[in-house]
Amino acid sequence: MANINLLRSDREKLEKGAWVDYQLGIRLRIRPHHCPEHLAAMTAIAQRRRTELDGREWTDRDEDEVKREAAAVGLLADWDNVEDAEGSPIPYSVEQAKAWYDEGDFNPLWDFVVLQSLLDRNFRKAQSEADAKN
Repeated sequence: MANINLLRSDREKLEKGAWVDYQLGIRLRIRPHHCPEHLAAMTAIAQRRRTELDGREWTDRDEDEVKREAAAVGLLADWDNVEDAEGSPIPYSVEQAKAWYDEGDFNPLWDFVVLQSLLDRNFRKAQSEADAKN
């Protein structure tokens, strides 16, 4: 039998996001995909993009760009151990996350953020307790 309590969510992680290891020692704090910040970002960005269509049809590319920008604004909540080419730390900011989104060279990062936001194990209480023991 499975212990149902192992599926309990960690409320703090649901609200603030969960720390997830990325590459090169970088850690990202990622909110769950259904969090209010992400849903609000998706709505606002999609509305803005629709006004910019200027008679053009909405495309899959428009949809993808909305999702990636919303990930930068609503899913990515913080980072740790990120530095520039000179080795200076880059503090987290929504503006910096959006700038990286706008560059277009960080698509694997945004794919990772979205994927991790969908994995419920990142937001479970049992995972928090296991992390605390390590």
